Amino acid sequence: MTRLWIAVLILQIAGCSNSDGPEMDSDNCLSGLADHRAETDASFAADEYPLSEEQKATFSGLDYYPPNAAFCLTARFEATASGETFNMPTYNEKPLPFREYGTFKFEVDDVSYSLTAYQRMDLPKEKRQWVLVPFKDATNGRDTYGGGRYLEIKFPIEAATEIDFNRASNPWCAYDPKYTCPIPPVKNWLKISIEAGEKDFSTDNAASP
Repeated sequence: MTRLWIAVLILQIAGCSNSDGPEMDSDNCLSGLADHRAETDASFAADEYPLSEEQKATFSGLDYYPPNAAFCLTARFEATASGETFNMPTYNEKPLPFREYGTFKFEVDDVSYSLTAYQRMDLPKEKRQWVLVPFKDATNGRDTYGGGRYLEIKFPIEAATEIDFNRASNPWCAYDPKYTCPIPPVKNWLKISIEAGEKDFSTDNAASP
């Protein structure tokens, strides 16, 4: 399986900078995006999860926003000094153990925003090689899944970290409510529209979940 069961993916975008880090190279940011999306679609069509056999019968690929360099950002990362393990609520009411790992601070159109990252704690240490950034934005329920989307950022995480909303993905409960998907905390609800990454899953590209 090439995609984590909670359907979290890594980030990448280009063109936008903030005062806390260097400007990203848009060519480097977007260069691998088409291949990444093709690999994801191939995985969905072939793997046992997350689509059902009925959904895969009509699946022709996920729906994405066009590549958008304006959402390729350099964020300033601030680690959480003592993030204690807590049970993060999920959409099927089966909490998962996470700890707050740190905060990514960035700018869009000269306005400052932040997103908190979490590390899942019930995995073996050797598999905790990423942090989850669950978020909501103003596109939810319009173009994107109403429950929000996810970003996954892999280690090592530097003081200035590249984040790419072009690789924002749906949680697996967007395809089937049986999956256990963390609910984005209120502090990760953005008031802006992140018009990048994966759109809502619909009958336009597969049978309804």
